[in-house]
Amino acid sequence: NLKHGTWNLELIVTTTNGCQDTATKQIIVHPSPISNFTINHPIQCENEQLFEFTNTSTVPGDSISDLLWIIGTDTFSHSHILTFSNILPGTRDARLVTITTNACSDTTPRQITVFPSPKADFTINNPSQCENQQLFEFTNTSRVTGDSISDLLWIFGNDTFSHFHILTFSHFLPGTLNLELIVTT
Repeated sequence: NLKHGTWNLELIVTTTNGCQDTATKQIIVHPSPISNFTINHPIQCENEQLFEFTNTSTVPGDSISDLLWIIGTDTFSHSHILTFSNILPGTRDARLVTITTNACSDTTPRQITVFPSPKADFTINNPSQCENQQLFEFTNTSRVTGDSISDLLWIFGNDTFSHFHILTFSHFLPGTLNLELIVTT
């Protein structure tokens, strides 16, 4: 393999009688790019994903004329920074093809993973009860496809409780209380 640069190629032809002729041609070997890129977070959750791919390719003695991003089966070009979302759960190939002004190219592969996000949900036995007869029962009905729920965090105003599938409460003061359930896979 010749390094990039200009080279002279010489061919000397000799007949069986010793006669010679020489032909000289010049060849040019263009530099190849070194394709490379970074990903902000190669592993993300389905409902919070925003992949950012940043080109860090280099080419000594030439310049980059085009970038071709291939994410799964989608193709994009020309962007130095590509942001991408709405990828279904699973592992996908992310590739960058770097092309120089002399049509030399190099490809860098990476993998990105999208984990399924849970759908937080719960039921309340009776959301409107009398102050002196209250017994609220909150039941987790959250779900996730292709993964499992690892933690539950119930938030009642300033109070938090975790790991309970069913939470029972009484002694709430009159009024409205916001209840939040955070589900982690």
